Amino acid sequence: LQEQLDYEFDVFQFSNSTIEESEQILNHKVLPLQRNLAEPNPVLSINVEPLQTYDIVITNGASISRLFNENIFVIVTNHGFAPLPLRNVIQHADALSFNDLILCYGKSSWQQVNFCLNALRKQYNYRAYNRLVKRKTFLPPTFPLKLDFTNFHEKLNNIFENKNQNLVEKYNTGNLVIGLLPTSPETIVQGISLFDNIDKLLTALLQNFPLAKIILRPYIFNPSISSEVFELLNIFSANVTNFKIDNSGQSSNDFYNQCDILISDGSTGGITYLLNKAMPPIYYIPKNVVNTNETVNNFVEIQRDKVFFAYNINALIQQVNKCINLSKEQRKNYFTNHCENDLFLDVDNKELLQKIIDEKVNDFPFVDENGNAFNV
Repeated sequence: LQEQLDYEFDVFQFSNSTIEESEQILNHKVLPLQRNLAEPNPVLSINVEPLQTYDIVITNGASISRLFNENIFVIVTNHGFAPLPLRNVIQHADALSFNDLILCYGKSSWQQVNFCLNALRKQYNYRAYNRLVKRKTFLPPTFPLKLDFTNFHEKLNNIFENKNQNLVEKYNTGNLVIGLLPTSPETIVQGISLFDNIDKLLTALLQNFPLAKIILRPYIFNPSISSEVFELLNIFSANVTNFKIDNSGQSSNDFYNQCDILISDGSTGGITYLLNKAMPPIYYIPKNVVNTNETVNNFVEIQRDKVFFAYNINALIQQVNKCINLSKEQRKNYFTNHCENDLFLDVDNKELLQKIIDEKVNDFPFVDENGNAFNV
């Protein structure tokens, strides 16, 4: 905004975050947003009054948009750039539907957002606090802001340059790292969270890959994770030398770069990992859930050719072995397939942002008040 487009802007963040650290990273003044700690609803607890005077607000918190006045153009950055095996489509759509523009970072992500808005707006019409759920919401194709490349061929060469990519050798020498990346259990369909299956997952991995290092990056502060699960994880961590829980606070990209193989339950971070390491993630989703849940089944169909799926423990072990033995060319093919078929590679984010700020958005794809998609 500042260096490329010469716009004035203010940055806000919650006061319980480290303001000083953010200012150092951004080289820009950061203003605190206060929370009402007596309010149990995390969205309603946010005091958005300092933002109500702005013409445009850009946020990564979709639900907060319902608190803004109708005259504010609210832009939300969609979480991740891949679909999720959502627990509740309507609930997910409710978080998104009060925004005027959603930045979608992949074609499959765009499809899921469109599906959710369509499902909600065809059934419901209501006001939440300051805004109506039925509105025109623009969905411009966007190149993922998190990715550190614009030319994927160059990125692919960098991934394999001067690095030991022989995973068989890494395993045999005790240097192979298997990462476990659960997503929020509240977001995805019940029964598929890694936390729901953590005992048998860890037991099987430790028995079948005794030389591997296993690192779990959990949602530590998520209240939906039971104390029994934390107790079990602490027992594993205290008694198994090659298993640890990552409480380091390191960035997601640092965690991905540390892992040779990644196992998840559908986290959008799995695709970020694929694009960081040219290695497809393994999504462990029990077969009984796939067979009985239409949302999960659709998720599997969308992602089938991009990632590896394991529907039981035996299949998980097979997929880990498959990852270990993937050739460089096979890994490059997975990376290239996703870039060419799912990313919006020809989008210039600077030009996109210029159009948005200048309110030249009418040629963007959008979902109307009734959930119908246009300009797709």
